[in-house]
Amino acid sequence: MNEQHYLTPLFEPRSVAIIGASEREMSLGNVLVRNMLDAGFKGKLFAVNPKHEEVLGVPCYKSVEDIPQRLDLAVITTKADRVPAIVDACGRAGTKSVVVLPSGFSDAGPRGRMLEKNTVENARR
Repeated sequence: MNEQHYLTPLFEPRSVAIIGASEREMSLGNVLVRNMLDAGFKGKLFAVNPKHEEVLGVPCYKSVEDIPQRLDLAVITTKADRVPAIVDACGRAGTKSVVVLPSGFSDAGPRGRMLEKNTVENARR
């Protein structure tokens, strides 16, 4: 039996999208793309940002749904208010795992708690 563990796409991804990738130095999206490149990631790396065609030489897509393959992992670096819709898009695109990095959820009061609740509901769907 050669069944893959359900956490493999998270810890050993073969395809990764950095959502919120940026050419702006020292932004989280820029640092993550640079780190993946510097680490010699062997899988397919995609950038997602509607403002760019590429980030640090990595092809950039307007949405995770525009990437021409299913992803093992999406790393979200955008503002918290955009996260629920992005998680929903990841689900529609068949993304297997998602890491959400921004703050602004439960730590930011009632509005943040609602954003967090919506994000979790979208992830469960």
